[in-house]
Amino acid sequence: MSGYKALPLPIGWTNISTEKQDFVYWGILFLLSVFFVAGWKERRIWPLIIAPIIAVAQWLMTWIVPEWRTEMWITFGGVGGEFYLSALMVVAFFVDLPEKFRWGSCRYLFLFMGAACFLDSYIFWRDAAAGVEDIPWGTMIHGEGDEGGDMNKLHEGWGWPIQKIQQSYNAIGTTCLIVVTAIYTLANLSTLYLKGVRS
Repeated sequence: MSGYKALPLPIGWTNISTEKQDFVYWGILFLLSVFFVAGWKERRIWPLIIAPIIAVAQWLMTWIVPEWRTEMWITFGGVGGEFYLSALMVVAFFVDLPEKFRWGSCRYLFLFMGAACFLDSYIFWRDAAAGVEDIPWGTMIHGEGDEGGDMNKLHEGWGWPIQKIQQSYNAIGTTCLIVVTAIYTLANLSTLYLKGVRS
């Protein structure tokens, strides 16, 4: 979203380029356009809403937001993404996507993976704030002694106190939980309402 090429690996490590690349910006913009056009052809409202919002956010984050802030967000978002991305996967269950995405059956897999990841992160950071778990210093590859870990960068590089790190991730987790609960409640109430109207 900020123009940096990134390759997330399943071992808890993401390679990120040191400079912004036009290919990343235009490539994502092209994919968003394809998503928008598919939604337009199939008369699905969500792609028509989601694609422009992400396109504007990407433009702001690539060309307007200062690089130092982007770097801090990338550092914070390594763990933060475990909350908001998994919450988006859970909420996306109710999003009506074009048929090309085979969302009718795939959404159950996304729901399961998103819920599992969210609960794992939520419980861990709740326990970390309570002192039951330690903050994960270092990296998964080089261990706790590696100063290149996200928590190390936030604490030592950006000057975040340990309490602020714990509170920030707990606040994101709680906010995501409230939003997901509210959306599921509204979705179920609207379903019950529609069933009542039809009967």
